[in-house]
Amino acid sequence: MTRRPSRPLVLAYLFDVRDNVRNYPWALWRPRIVRGYFPESARGRYQRAFFDLLLKNGFRRTRWQLILPGQIAGLIKRVSKRSDGTDQFHVRFYENGTIDCEVEHHNFDLRHWSGARYDSVDELENILRSSLHELGETMTEEIRRMFVVKPDYMEAIRKMKDLV
Repeated sequence: MTRRPSRPLVLAYLFDVRDNVRNYPWALWRPRIVRGYFPESARGRYQRAFFDLLLKNGFRRTRWQLILPGQIAGLIKRVSKRSDGTDQFHVRFYENGTIDCEVEHHNFDLRHWSGARYDSVDELENILRSSLHELGETMTEEIRRMFVVKPDYMEAIRKMKDLV
């Protein structure tokens, strides 16, 4: 038998959506970011190559994401549920040439905003390593240098709410 979510959890999810959309724009209104746009530079070409590689590896574009400061593209991939309940990778590309990845509950899970969320550059490394022959050693190393662990924006929002 499937358990229905408790009303407080549903309300918390809805309030979190409202509050976060106030802080960051939604990709629903930014189709250019959903498609992914990259600068005409070496960094931009490396980011585009990795973006396309992720698409080949089962990642997909999504309108259901918040656009963080400086973000120029983002992809997601649903995976088997892990022990902590997370089941989605979310990769973001930024105008400063960096790329990050986090593991989270999928977008429509009631724990998406409040549940476990952590960085997973290791997953990006695994994909890159398996594609060394396709990209070549130089491009692979240049892309690897772009991987970063981003600041925890969600935690920053929670702290701002506590101050008010």
